[in-house]
Amino acid sequence: MYHLNLLEVEKAHSLAGDNQVKVAIIDEGVDYDHPELKGKVVSDFNVQEPMRRALKGSHGTHVAGIVAAEKGNGLGGYGLHPEADIVSIDVFNGGYGTSDYAIAEGIMIAVDEEVDVINMSLGGASTPIMQKAVEKAIDAGVTIVAAAGNSASDYASYPAGYEGVISVGSTDRHDDLSYFSNYGSSIDVTAPGSKVYSSDYLPYKGSSFSSYDGTSMASPVVAGVASLLLSKHPDLTPLEVMYVLQQSAKDLGETGFDTTFGYGRVDPVAALQFDIEQIPTAVRETLAQAERAQPITLTEQDFETSGTITFPGETHYWITDVQAGEKIQLMLEGTSPYDYKAELEFYLDGEVEAENTITVNDVGSGEIEGYLFEAEQDGKVVVSVKDAYNKYHENGESSYTLTLAKYETFLEDNNTIETPVHVESLPFSTNQSGLGSFYLAGDEGDQDYYRFTVEEPKVVEISLSSIPGLNPTIHAYFAEEFDRELTEDMLEGLPQEIIDEMMDQEPWPFASANRNGIAQGETLTFEAMPGQEYVIEATSVDNYMTFYYDPFMMLMYDDVSERATSSHIPYELTIRGEVLPADEDDFPMALQDDAPLMMDEEEMEELPIANYLKKKQQFEQMFELYVGGGMYYFEGELADLLELARPYTVGESITGYFQYDYDIDLLKVEPTVDGIYHFDWNETETLQPFVEVYKVVEEDGEEYLSFVADSYGFSYYGMDLSTGLQVGLEGDETYVFMLSSFYFQPSLDQYEITSDILIENPGDAYEKNNTPDTAKDLPDYSFTANFALNRDVDMFYMEAKQDGVYGFHVEVLHGKQHEQRGVPSELYTTIDPMVMIVEDVKGDRELAPDSPAYLFDRGWDNEDEHGSFKVKEGRGYFIIIENWFNTPSLTPYRVTVAPAHEAKEKPVGTIPELAKPVRQVGSNKWQAVDFLAAGLKDGDVHYYSFDLDEKSDIQITLDVPFDLDGELTLYDKDGHMLLQSKQYGQGDAEVLQTTLEKGQYFIGVKDIEGNPSIRPYELTVDQF
Repeated sequence: MYHLNLLEVEKAHSLAGDNQVKVAIIDEGVDYDHPELKGKVVSDFNVQEPMRRALKGSHGTHVAGIVAAEKGNGLGGYGLHPEADIVSIDVFNGGYGTSDYAIAEGIMIAVDEEVDVINMSLGGASTPIMQKAVEKAIDAGVTIVAAAGNSASDYASYPAGYEGVISVGSTDRHDDLSYFSNYGSSIDVTAPGSKVYSSDYLPYKGSSFSSYDGTSMASPVVAGVASLLLSKHPDLTPLEVMYVLQQSAKDLGETGFDTTFGYGRVDPVAALQFDIEQIPTAVRETLAQAERAQPITLTEQDFETSGTITFPGETHYWITDVQAGEKIQLMLEGTSPYDYKAELEFYLDGEVEAENTITVNDVGSGEIEGYLFEAEQDGKVVVSVKDAYNKYHENGESSYTLTLAKYETFLEDNNTIETPVHVESLPFSTNQSGLGSFYLAGDEGDQDYYRFTVEEPKVVEISLSSIPGLNPTIHAYFAEEFDRELTEDMLEGLPQEIIDEMMDQEPWPFASANRNGIAQGETLTFEAMPGQEYVIEATSVDNYMTFYYDPFMMLMYDDVSERATSSHIPYELTIRGEVLPADEDDFPMALQDDAPLMMDEEEMEELPIANYLKKKQQFEQMFELYVGGGMYYFEGELADLLELARPYTVGESITGYFQYDYDIDLLKVEPTVDGIYHFDWNETETLQPFVEVYKVVEEDGEEYLSFVADSYGFSYYGMDLSTGLQVGLEGDETYVFMLSSFYFQPSLDQYEITSDILIENPGDAYEKNNTPDTAKDLPDYSFTANFALNRDVDMFYMEAKQDGVYGFHVEVLHGKQHEQRGVPSELYTTIDPMVMIVEDVKGDRELAPDSPAYLFDRGWDNEDEHGSFKVKEGRGYFIIIENWFNTPSLTPYRVTVAPAHEAKEKPVGTIPELAKPVRQVGSNKWQAVDFLAAGLKDGDVHYYSFDLDEKSDIQITLDVPFDLDGELTLYDKDGHMLLQSKQYGQGDAEVLQTTLEKGQYFIGVKDIEGNPSIRPYELTVDQF
């Protein structure tokens, strides 16, 4: 419960007001029977099943406890605002995901319930229905707080990303950004979200307590602070609440707003001490935009103006007349880290309601927004500019430049398929061509065409500059696609429907580029051959329909936005070509019969384009063969592959090119020492290397490549490609590094690989023990090990001396070991141990295919594992421990394997008869340490006695190992129950605090489900 001390919540409570505040938790249902929340949940709703109550859930209960858990009841901790009322709105109904409709409906329920604050510790993609619901709630005066997301990226998650919503990132106990937290321009403030302790609901036991990670935990911290603020100042608007929380936050990063912490970590004391009279008057203004708008007259000559945003929600307006058919080109550029957006609202003459509103907010901070608006009727256009996320800087560092121009018709460049630009030589640039400016502008977009040839085989790169507001595409065609002629002889005898189809067939590109999105520009590369004419198309008319699945919303969305397809901002197209050096390793082409890697000019002239394309397809299939799996058996070819691979020594630099489509370059790395190694490489627009690492393994006399690691990364939003790789490699082994182009295309840019070793011999004392043959004998004591190498598997072996049951614990050790070893803390990455127990029936230390095996994988993210297994005399057992995360880590784990403490029969008698006296360890302290035994039908129960010689305040504490969920009971001298504690979670201590009269008392200790453990519990009685 560090967050309570870090935020000085006790002091904040002394500054709170008396006004009652209602907070809606739109989440899973809240456990309204939880002792920390009982009486606080004033109403609950189940959106998906309105006839039923909210379904109690762990996440919703944890979030509600952070906001409003009871204070002073001797249980758990307490909430940021214990006096707040909770409205539980369940949008999950026990499922994993929900829908935008359910969330929107939940928001509307909260508005109807007249809540003051909404917390939404959820997020996903933006949808119109959810955005509209958020806008209605804010207009109704409801402050909305939402989690920024846990993908460790700068993607805006929604609803947190909507204007007016307080978006919350996560920090840890040291005020560092949590490793999982999102960041970026949308973040308003951060709050503790790592290992936050709060109320919980567990299906197997009901009300409980747990520590969880996530911006889901940070968001209710801020919602609680907003609730406290409104208890003192109930008339604050949502925008004013946002302003106070931003201004009072503890600045953790760069001065003022930054994209890591927003305005800083929330500070409830400072927020409650904030003088609301200092809120700028403009924050409270609600003037109609037309009253604010500055009249301007636009022509084809640019109108340019600049401004600054100095308070949240500040918006600047301009108004201009427009006639039907006229076009207005908008460009908006803002300073980083602020993200600006513009709106164009069209009003018919004499009307006060906008006929159409277009929001221009396609790119991030520091980039240029653009839009070409066309008026369908006479009227007025109101242009507005503001920060997309209500950010600002009081001293004017948040600034923008707006450019507007008006045109009667689309700008023409006379570039069409009939009149293309004929490129006479390379390199070529439209800006240097003397042909004037080129635009992608027309009623339904535009296509411009360029034709060229090359005199020798070379790699060609076509680059199209960014065009604010447009998402253009580059297509490359063979000229024959446009120039083909269908003669009467060719058509003779064909059915008319076939002739019609042939006549209507559109040219089909052999390569395209549309990867980067709006206003990002595109680049395309391919191999060009002499004797072949190429046509390049730059276009804005493609229908950019994107389907994607949102795993949280559980919906498939189709994104066909009302994107601009035209622009009066000129573009630049460049074409350059180079003859690259010969392929460094002749792979993979050299391994295919009659597949020359590079052909000289004479051979190329003899190769028809159809044969070239067929050969290229064969190479593509070979590429898929080589990279399509994680383990390769190449009979008679692995030696050839190793022969082709270039030797590489760690610490050196090596360079190369991707000379053709689906090129793979091989490096052979033979480390001399075990270590964690770091490899780096460069990237450009066309050079995005993807690196895979394989180990040469010999098994049963046959060699193959076994996958070790790659440079892929995954997040909620898809796949990320890294420019570096940290990998644990074994000394005196051979590794093959496969380098390929992420987009499978050649590049004119040279890659460079560099490397160094971060730490030598990082393994534990039991390495090498990765195989059954090298498995180490299991120590008869607790020991530590690690996963210092990729795909590190730690195998141990034990022989059973007699029949019985064994238990095991694998405990992840936390701390500052990196300081002790003098290595970077980044080497202590997250681990998730998995344990497999495999029985060696014959006891010969051999693993048979049919060996009985049991897998244990309960934990996640630096969490512990535990389990048990039966043993039989004379048989052996492999204890195999592996890391779920395939990354090298020095984070140690401790292993304990021991026989279970078995009880033959359950003792019979009354509690006073069964009780043992606790041992006195101080003048006012007693203690007992023991094991809960296995083998009893209803579980083991231990009873203890202690005597008080006077009336006293006492505290009884039961500390249990992480595989037990304790139950602690206090009895009087006759064995009647007085108090019981079993609400805390697995591995947590149970505590009883009370005042007792002079006399004898008894204590009962058990696991709530009767489970045993090979690790002891500790019972302590303190007298005050």
